[in-house]
Amino acid sequence: MAKSLATLTFTLFQIILFGLISAIVVLGTLTYDDLIHAVLQAIHRPDLEQVIRTTFFTENKYQCLQQIRWFLVSGLVVIALSGFLKRKKILAWLIEKYGHVFASMRGTYHELTACKSFIKWMLLVLLIAVVVRSVFLSYEYPMQYDEAWNYNYFLHQQGWNSMVAYNNYPLHNLVTYLFLKVLPDQTFTIRLPVMLFGVLTIISVFIILLKLLKNETQALLGAILFASLPVTTYYMLYARGVMPMLFFCWWAYYDVVRSFQKRFHPNRLALFHSLAAYTMVSYSLFPLITYSYSIFYFVIRKDYRQVIFQLRSLLLFIGCTALLYLPLFLGTGFSGGWQALQTSSNLNALHGWFYHNYSEFTTGHGYAFYMALMGALWMFFSKKYKPLQPLLLLQAVLLCIPFLFVIFQKSLPPERALAFIALPVVIMFVLFLQVFKKPNLGFLLLLPLIVAMQAYTFQSNFLNWSKGLDHQVRELAIRFEKEKINSLYVHSNSFSYFIPGLLYYHHIHHKTLQIATSNRTSTRFQNPNTMALYDALVLSPDSTVRFPVLFSCPDFVVYRKK
Repeated sequence: MAKSLATLTFTLFQIILFGLISAIVVLGTLTYDDLIHAVLQAIHRPDLEQVIRTTFFTENKYQCLQQIRWFLVSGLVVIALSGFLKRKKILAWLIEKYGHVFASMRGTYHELTACKSFIKWMLLVLLIAVVVRSVFLSYEYPMQYDEAWNYNYFLHQQGWNSMVAYNNYPLHNLVTYLFLKVLPDQTFTIRLPVMLFGVLTIISVFIILLKLLKNETQALLGAILFASLPVTTYYMLYARGVMPMLFFCWWAYYDVVRSFQKRFHPNRLALFHSLAAYTMVSYSLFPLITYSYSIFYFVIRKDYRQVIFQLRSLLLFIGCTALLYLPLFLGTGFSGGWQALQTSSNLNALHGWFYHNYSEFTTGHGYAFYMALMGALWMFFSKKYKPLQPLLLLQAVLLCIPFLFVIFQKSLPPERALAFIALPVVIMFVLFLQVFKKPNLGFLLLLPLIVAMQAYTFQSNFLNWSKGLDHQVRELAIRFEKEKINSLYVHSNSFSYFIPGLLYYHHIHHKTLQIATSNRTSTRFQNPNTMALYDALVLSPDSTVRFPVLFSCPDFVVYRKK
């Protein structure tokens, strides 16, 4: 098995290199105008031509790529030839690494099968409950704005679009794109990858806690708590890359903790960090903190050998991540993401920032931060838990990241960048249970907490803020399909939320919807004099036109032209 996978990996790598070489050569034969027109035709958005030319892919950038393309081709050819000439050594190395992976998987399987029957049945019940919850929510909650926007620009386009055009979740989009190629093009399929990653993450939490704590009950309680958190419920529903990121983040965290025991693999840690970073662009905060903490820890202990291991892992992480993002950098670059980091912070509302993240992401209440932090500090200064001091201090640092980020950065990152704060909360809860040393008491403490969190999650604004709007979008899309509406003129600023969703529902039914707007700042701007050319109009409620009303709400009215 290891030999077959090694051969397949090597072959795929060579095919990818050949594909990149061919793509660079072909792109070099296209003029700037031909390339822009090809992109516009591929994404079906001719109105974006000016934005692409002035922001995402300027002519200067095209000229720079033309100048370095033969350097890139030469480098890729050298790598391909070197790989072919050294294929025996590379295959032997891959076989060895795959052998280690399979040995680790067998060891994990034996650990799971060695668990008590009660633990295994409870884990199975937990996974079934989580799947049922996710499927129910997927059909209860229509496609959301961000999901529809991501589908229209990436999942509905060619697969390479997610690699070369800026987006928040490249790896997630590539995986979802493959699902859409083999399964029906519908909302459930788009959300299926995050459900599967959620299940894998819950299993991973159980395995990781079992390996670290050697206690089946505590591992199960940690898995149950993580499965019940608002952040897990939310991101197992909506098709974003946060849940896949958390999957890789947990395994990276496992290697970070193992590094304190001097029993970790620097290369594997770098790989998990790189995959998490490619899954979600804003993930970099977590490796930045954990690498800094680990290096500082070993410098204090004057263990310079471990410092070298950490630095090697850090450099490999940076190199792998840079390689994964190279096509995107050569394409549109990262200019589309900088605006998300420009939000200003209000230090007077610092407690509100804690409350916002810890209530919506973790336990349903902002005081989870203070409880987890005090628990970490109390156990850190307790002689009884001296062997756990490196781990406990790491929990305190991770818990304080929102505070540290605001103080030193003077701005707030996107919410999804802090999704990993679920890790220290779960770890602190599990460690806190060690104080009681009675499994039954742990279950008694966990049960009301789970009920409270799920009750909070299902009624919270975090989950439901757009539910009403999303139902309205779907209702309007159904009416458009019934009335055969294929073009729309928007003369209302309140309608912007509806546009991605309407386009999405038309796309999944293999139809197109032409949309124009009177907003001069939009790339879809068309002179209001052209309204007569469209099948439907969106106007303000005080409009006096006498067309049939298709849809109305307090902010706008949609009219069907006769």
